[in-house]
Order: sequence, then C-alpha cells, then structure tokens
Amino acid sequence: MNKAESGIYRIRNVINNKIYIGSAVNFKERVRLHKVHLCKGDHKNHKLQNAWNKYGRKIFEFNLIRIVDDKKTLIKIEQFYLDIYKPHYNICKIAGSSLGVRRSLETKNKIRIAKLGKSTRPHTEETKQKMRDAIKTKMYSFKKGIIPWNKGRKSTIEENLNNSKAHKEQIPWNKGKTMLEKTRLKFCKSVLQFDLKKNFIKKYISTADVQRSLGIWNVAMVCRGERNFAGGYKWKYV
Repeated sequence: MNKAESGIYRIRNVINNKIYIGSAVNFKERVRLHKVHLCKGDHKNHKLQNAWNKYGRKIFEFNLIRIVDDKKTLIKIEQFYLDIYKPHYNICKIAGSSLGVRRSLETKNKIRIAKLGKSTRPHTEETKQKMRDAIKTKMYSFKKGIIPWNKGRKSTIEENLNNSKAHKEQIPWNKGKTMLEKTRLKFCKSVLQFDLKKNFIKKYISTADVQRSLGIWNVAMVCRGERNFAGGYKWKYV
C-alpha cells in the first residue's frame, strides 16, 4: 500500500490492541511527524506518548486502513471510524483537520492577533521611548546603582588591533590533544537497563550510549525519577 496517499490511518499497540485513529492528506509525512514527536517525548497526545514511553517504538504499528481520494470527505470518513472503533488513544472523539489548506494573508493575520490578544495599531513615540528605556534598564541591572566603566566609551583603532593580535597569538591549552578513553569515561555516568519486572539486562556507558545503541530517548529522565519507563524498560544510574 502506498504510504504517501491520503486517507484514514491507525496506530495500533500490538500488545493490548488499543488504537489511535486519524486522517491525513499525506500519510507518510504524518507518520514521520508522529514518530519524531514520540521519540522526543513532546507529542501533544499524552495518552499515546505515555504508551510509547512504556512499551517502546517496536510495539506500535502504523497502517493506512482506507485510502480517500476526495480530501474534502476525509473528516466525515474519519468521524465514521471514530464512532465505530471508539479508539482508546484518541483524546478528542470529534474529527477535525485543516487539511493543509493555504490560508490567505488576511486569515493568517487574524489568527496571529487572536493568539497574541494584542492590537496591531502602531506604537506612539511615548510608548517607543518607554520600551527603549526598559531595555536599557534591563541591560544594566546586573549591578544596581553601578554604571559600567566603559559605558559610552569607544575603543581606539590601536586597541582593536592589539586585541585582535593577542587573540591570534594565543594557543589553546588543549590544541592537538586527544582525550583518552579512560579520561572520557570519568565524565560519563553509567546506566543500568532492567525489564519491567526489574530484571537486570545490560550496563551502558552513558545515556548517549543507549541512544546510539537502541534509539531510546528520555533515559536520563527515568534515572532522575521524572518518568517511570523509557522504551519499555526501567533505567538506573550506577
């Protein structure tokens, strides 16, 4: 089946058969976006994100269950499938999508104003001056009551040339040096991998090593106690 086609798709957890139903103009691109956000841990659907963190990426199937050539009927057909399957992972049970419509500049401007909640009328000179004063106050507020010694002072051409020459002649202390493996390991925090029954599986050099080997993110958050699982496993710092 061509994954680039538009239609109704399903994300299924093969362990408990819980599903998510959605519609997409470009199925392949929608799947890519789902996986990007789920792997980063910032997917807007918290139900799907929590399940992904608990079971891991290999447990989920992405399938195009119905091809829809007429994109105008996508929402109606999606609602039909939502009513039939009553998918567990769908937070909103009412279908709705912008279908990738290109909005006019006028519409975009209205949306921007609505989100900001501000008027687009130009600022008065008095308001502009207040804004400039606020920026200056913020810039020099690191030491209240103390005016920087170089405020308003411009460097001479000779000073600029001397500073430039000094930087060029300065040799970095670590130039040409390669960090030894033994030294590098001192800066790494080893991680232990356990299954959901707390049985030890493997030890990794660091969380970065886990990401390279297994493609699992958010391991550090589990080790810090901010999450319970990552990639279907428990993790712990040594």
